[in-house]
Amino acid sequence: VYEAKNAQLEYEERVGKLVRADEVKSHLASKIAAMREAFLQIPSRLVPVLAAESDPVKIHTVLEAEIIRAMALVSGEGNYGSA
Repeated sequence: VYEAKNAQLEYEERVGKLVRADEVKSHLASKIAAMREAFLQIPSRLVPVLAAESDPVKIHTVLEAEIIRAMALVSGEGNYGSA
């Protein structure tokens, strides 16, 4: 029974149905580090823009756009360095 279950697990891993926990942890750690870096860059990028802005709606729009850009970077959908 053990050998059959082990063979089933190995097969499911080979076909992509199962992923090793250490691979998931490593991938998540990488994504979290990228997210942290992207969000920590937001203040430096926005200080000049927001310091000159007095319209709360504009400030909200700029902040929201920058957060969306940071999330896109982390998800692999965008280039954070582009305008």
